[in-house]
Amino acid sequence: MLRSVRDLTIIAALTAASLALTSPARADEEPGKPPLLGISAEASREVANDEMNVLMRVERQSEDLATANRDALGRINALLAKARGIEGIESSLAGVGSSPIHAEDRKADGKVEHRITGWHVHADASLKSRDVQALSKLIGELGEDARILSVGFSVSKEARTKIEAELLAEASKAFNERAAMIAQALGYAGFEIERINVGTTGMPRPYRPVAQEAMMSMRAAAAPDFADSVGESTLSANANGQVWLRR
Repeated sequence: MLRSVRDLTIIAALTAASLALTSPARADEEPGKPPLLGISAEASREVANDEMNVLMRVERQSEDLATANRDALGRINALLAKARGIEGIESSLAGVGSSPIHAEDRKADGKVEHRITGWHVHADASLKSRDVQALSKLIGELGEDARILSVGFSVSKEARTKIEAELLAEASKAFNERAAMIAQALGYAGFEIERINVGTTGMPRPYRPVAQEAMMSMRAAAAPDFADSVGESTLSANANGQVWLRR
């Protein structure tokens, strides 16, 4: 049975009224309830980077893919073995990739055919250490056979864990102090925490690509000097939530 638009409008209005009467109001909207205040606080610190991260690449070419793979993996494994023999340096295989090498053949009718004449294979190694001098020396010893893709510096896991614990305590204290200050300024005796979330931010700065000029100087040096490139990272902790203001 079809209903008129007027009947449908009346039914919708009655339904809305019924829901309004039966649905409980939110606690922070009930008359007489104390105000609910949002609070956010942060603590941050500039921290000297103490870990060096290097990504290096070995490349090989051959007419045969298996040969190119064998040569590239053999060289990268030798590099990793050398790195593992040095105390304080962590090393791992970061990836392996291959791509075909094409050549063009022009036919009598002018058409061009592409054929695979060989394969290019690369293998990458990730190196990291808190001993910048030792890792710099290793880079110099690897020579031109291994190409530097990137160099970066970050805060080590050990130092980050310690400092983030301190920052979390500072952010939580700042949260309480800010809530108390605002409560007092608004004429309230204090506050009660409804909810609070705490966490940390601040990731290691991304690897810095090495310029071609720097690459050439690194190859020429027995141990490249990165002393002026270490820099700092910003670590942060935040606390945010809601508090009830109390008379």
